[in-house]
Order: sequence, then C-alpha cells, then structure tokens
Amino acid sequence: MLNQSINQSVYNVTRFYSSNLRVTAISLQTKIGPVLIVCVYMPTDDGTADCLEEFTATCANVYALYVESNAVHLVVAGDFNCQPTSRFYQTFTSFIGHQWKKLLSVWATLIEKRIINFGVIVSVSE
Repeated sequence: MLNQSINQSVYNVTRFYSSNLRVTAISLQTKIGPVLIVCVYMPTDDGTADCLEEFTATCANVYALYVESNAVHLVVAGDFNCQPTSRFYQTFTSFIGHQWKKLLSVWATLIEKRIINFGVIVSVSE
C-alpha cells in the first residue's frame, strides 16, 4: 500500500552528482513540487583548521546542490557530527538558517539532558 502511494506521488527520481564524497543527493518530482533529498556525512572536529574548512565546504556543497536543482523543498539528513558545544555549531546553524535556531536550541537542551540524539530534517520552501 505504501509503495502504491509513493508511485502516485513521485513522478521522477534524478540522482545529483557531487564532487564531495561526503554528500549524495536525489531529486524527486512530486505532487508538492520538486524535493531535493541530501544525505551527508560531515567531518568530525579533530581540532584542526582543515576540519573546520571541510565542514564549511560540505555545507556550501549542499547549498550549491540546492541552488543548482529546481527543488522547492530540501531535506538534509545524515551524520552531522555537530554538538551544540562544537566549534562547528555556528557554521551548522548558519547553514540551516536563523529561523531554525530556536528549534536547535530546544534540541540542544534535550540532547544535554540525553532525551534525544542530535539530528535534523530541514524543509525549505521559497
């Protein structure tokens, strides 16, 4: 039944290629408009300037894929390797956008209390 529902909602699937091995993406043509689904494996913070640069470049790569696509919705999922206390956190929240900071703040509190693991699904409509 789920498969039939998906078949009626998704008209076309296109793979997006990225030069960044940490990013993979597909675009779905759906009844609600084009949706770009991106899976990321962000670098870990080993304390070097290179890892922060790679983290920022990976965020930029995801954004570039979104801009290059004709998508009106964006879903980003994966391993963000980012804690609220990480030096990556500011870059991460800038990437997501200011409207998500309150949500991230709530999540950060829940993470600190070990109620949830850190994860994000972002939907952007312009």
